[in-house]
Amino acid sequence: MKSRGIAGLGISCAFFLVACLSLLAYLKIPSFLQLAVSRSGLSPGSFAADLFSAIPFDIRQNVYMFNITNSEDFFNGAKPRFKQLGPYIFRIGLRKQMTWSEGDLLTFRENRKFWFDADLSHGHLNDTVYTVDPIYAMAQEVIDELPEFLERLFRPLLKSRKVLFKHSVDELLYNGYSDSLAELAHLIKPNLPVIGGKIGYLRAFNDTDDGDITVFAGTNPFTKDKRNLITQWNHKKTIPYYGDGCNGIWGANAELFPSFLSSSPPAQIGVFLPLLCRPWSLHFNETRQENGIELARFATGLDIFSPSNSSQIEQCAQPAGWPRGVFDVRACQHSFPALISLPHFLHSDEKILDAVDGLTPNVTEHDFHLDIFPLLGIPVRPAIRAQINVRIWRHLDTSQSNNPPIVYPVLWQEIVLSESAISYLSTMIWYIILLPETTLRVILMLLTILSVSLAVSYAYTSFSKVSDEETESILASAEDSAASS
Repeated sequence: MKSRGIAGLGISCAFFLVACLSLLAYLKIPSFLQLAVSRSGLSPGSFAADLFSAIPFDIRQNVYMFNITNSEDFFNGAKPRFKQLGPYIFRIGLRKQMTWSEGDLLTFRENRKFWFDADLSHGHLNDTVYTVDPIYAMAQEVIDELPEFLERLFRPLLKSRKVLFKHSVDELLYNGYSDSLAELAHLIKPNLPVIGGKIGYLRAFNDTDDGDITVFAGTNPFTKDKRNLITQWNHKKTIPYYGDGCNGIWGANAELFPSFLSSSPPAQIGVFLPLLCRPWSLHFNETRQENGIELARFATGLDIFSPSNSSQIEQCAQPAGWPRGVFDVRACQHSFPALISLPHFLHSDEKILDAVDGLTPNVTEHDFHLDIFPLLGIPVRPAIRAQINVRIWRHLDTSQSNNPPIVYPVLWQEIVLSESAISYLSTMIWYIILLPETTLRVILMLLTILSVSLAVSYAYTSFSKVSDEETESILASAEDSAASS
């Protein structure tokens, strides 16, 4: 009888142990998945590396142009009034040439190509835009710095022009336009983006790359938490445009980040895009749902394109002392007097926005954010947004007191995935990762409940039998005693 009780207790303990192990596995599923995914770094020939080398999704660039509607009043001192045109939509092709080296490093050179999609666009490439003449704007900046004989040569050329002109969207963006003054300026400043005798705001960025970018491949335990974090640009560990203290390179290229748990997202992530001159921070904002999957949104703060409260950084990265929300990119854009900001001057100092009419910033349409699936580190809904502005004066003589400089918005762009691509990507994540995880959770929970039920049931049955047998034995002994007496 005692042996039966011990056996029953043993079987019950076995079921209970299975229940505990099932429950532990249930609770540890995120950790197991995190470990498995984090070990799938960008190794040669891997599925992750193949996806990274040629991103197979529908990536688009939406460009919006600002057309001034009161040019005559503007030249007479009025605030410029703008009408937004677009979007002019371009499909983007990205392809990387990748090489691996010691130290678990991956170096890639990513080529970008843009194709106009007339069917999706709200406008045509032959639309005319009244905007800033980039050559005139640059001449305003440099004319006083030229030797006297060159200054005498250039001033008469500029007097026949104005800072604003009309050109088609095609000419202003990737195709460019011919300009004799641009060719002459190119002789003086060979690094100006004059290509084939033409210049355009985006002409230098089509079918080009940003040079060699070196990142951690994340294929070993020491670098798995650094996957795709940039360690060198063009084989240098610092940005060449700035001095010590503000020339560091950090962050990722916004295409892939180290994985993390959704329950403990990092407070911020770094993004380094050479077109934006230096790394910038995006801050964890909220958790969002996209087609059944949970995404962590990282968005801009008031520190984007802004003074950093570090005098050392300001002296070498933002020497002009611009107010919050605009960043001087002359150092990395061939001395062109451009400033970047968020679209419609979102998060910028109020005096920047008050100096123009027609811009209406809002977070939904104009913020720079990345919605990342934590386990893979992939941005499922990216919105990489930036606005190109030019510092101009209404008239050629920049020394006039009634001719203050103006931050003039030219265009803004966003790099996004199409809605169909977002739906496809989020659905694939659900079926490949989350559905198996959910199924496994259900199986383990049912196994836990079943094991506990069997353990309790078997223990109850075993001890009930033992108790009944002991009762019968006691009664039998009592009867024997009574009979013998």
